[in-house]
Amino acid sequence: MDWKDTVFDFLEELIKLPPNDEPGEKAVIRKAADALNIAVVDIVEYASASDEVEGREFSQYVFYDCGKEKGELAITSTNPRVIGGSFTYRAFPVKDTMWTIEDMKAVSAFIHILSLRKGILKIYERLDYLTYHDITFGMHNIVYGERVMRQLINQKCIDNYASVFMNFRNMTEINENLGRDITTGVMQLYCAEFEKIITPPECLWRIGGDNFGALIRKEHVEKFTELIKGVDIRYGDRPRDVVRMSACAGIYMIDTKETTSDALIDHCSQTMLIARYAKRTSFLFYDEETIKLSEHSKSMEAHFEEALGKGEFIAYYQPKVSLATGLLSGAEALCRWKRDDELIPPAAFIPVFERSKRICEIDFAMLKTVCSDLARWKAEGYSIVPVSVNFSRKHLSNCALAQDILSIVKKYDLDPENIIIEFTETTSEQDQKRLKETVENLKKMGFRVSVDDFGIGYSSLSMIRDIHFDELKIDKSFLDTDGENYERKLVLMKHVLGLAEEFNMSTIAEGAETIEQVKLLDKIGCKQVQGYYFDKPMPPELFENRLKKPKYELN
Repeated sequence: MDWKDTVFDFLEELIKLPPNDEPGEKAVIRKAADALNIAVVDIVEYASASDEVEGREFSQYVFYDCGKEKGELAITSTNPRVIGGSFTYRAFPVKDTMWTIEDMKAVSAFIHILSLRKGILKIYERLDYLTYHDITFGMHNIVYGERVMRQLINQKCIDNYASVFMNFRNMTEINENLGRDITTGVMQLYCAEFEKIITPPECLWRIGGDNFGALIRKEHVEKFTELIKGVDIRYGDRPRDVVRMSACAGIYMIDTKETTSDALIDHCSQTMLIARYAKRTSFLFYDEETIKLSEHSKSMEAHFEEALGKGEFIAYYQPKVSLATGLLSGAEALCRWKRDDELIPPAAFIPVFERSKRICEIDFAMLKTVCSDLARWKAEGYSIVPVSVNFSRKHLSNCALAQDILSIVKKYDLDPENIIIEFTETTSEQDQKRLKETVENLKKMGFRVSVDDFGIGYSSLSMIRDIHFDELKIDKSFLDTDGENYERKLVLMKHVLGLAEEFNMSTIAEGAETIEQVKLLDKIGCKQVQGYYFDKPMPPELFENRLKKPKYELN
């Protein structure tokens, strides 16, 4: 047989084989090698092209061996460079075989074809890696996780597993403190702690950013949740090179009725969001309660645009009272959702819309409503008082926030002094920087700015040290006489009030419900009170009556 025919037949048979058919490949190679009197084919691999030039072998192994003694002369392929390194095929004749020029052409073509096929396989391997791995972290991605889920669903054993969706906590702050590269390493080390618990087909994957998923056996859930609660990660040799890592997670203990990977991921991702925003806990299990909350959230989201367009988000006003005079000194506008004659409390919908920037639309809707009411009362001759409007931290990414607020207030021909802008405490350093800039801009425009729920966060003192607020609203938890450490909280409140006075900030205590609490607040130096003892939040028409009769009895 002509050598060209041998090579052509070999190539034709090799092309027909799928990339992963090793037995078929070996049979085709043996047939052609026997015809060409090839004793041994080996492969020398190099980690890179430069290593090949300098002769630094990564590995060497026999690819084909007919069992006969080989000769010394070898024909070497000129292989293509592929991602992930390079390689060289060498073909040795059976001992005492003298290849003719035609034979050597055939052998050269034979090993060149082998080299090309291996290059193709290397590309397949690289594509497979890129398809199923997160390149930044060097770990599996969600595509791989979904594939494993589908396999276990098909094997009808998926109910032995739990699906997990995790969001790593405080990553913005950690990134600001440690830098991007170290933070990435810390996240990888945290992931490695989870991977110590699992064995294939269990897997952990990165979804994107600081979101991760996992499929684990149910017996491993308890160990997983311990890591979710928090663990110290050491990222360097110095004593201080330690950071506390924790997560918020949704966990679905899978049952047999679920037949798609999308459902398995959706259940635990929705549960994670509920844990993060509604329950504020480390983890939640997907159950009947979370199903209802999830359906509730979806319903809220679905009706949002319609509700906003119809003006269903309305303002209720809760008075603020001066303890020195007993007079109405201001009010806070609190959002309510009135739908089909039902009044939906803020706790039922605010956490849902805090997950997205829709809360920002609600905040601006409240500002417009308050400005409209104040402008009407002013035109009717009422003596109006400043009204506080809450703004979510979600607004801090808006560099023009102060200007946007001013344009609405000016549209209703009001002075900025008629509106107090309230922000809650921030936890991240970056948010605090943005908040400082926003507060400074608002104050330049004539607005007073308040910090709401002071005392429940971790950055309280640094906030009032660095940001010049006009008003300090002390969280109602300080008045909880049934809680632990009440005496210590009272001492702390006295010092906070003194500190506020030194900083020329007015103070207001939230949540006063009894005359005893009011007297106590007056005694320790609090200037204003907002709470049920004086008034609950009320619709505009009732607050209008309060504007007519602004005097409260302090007895």
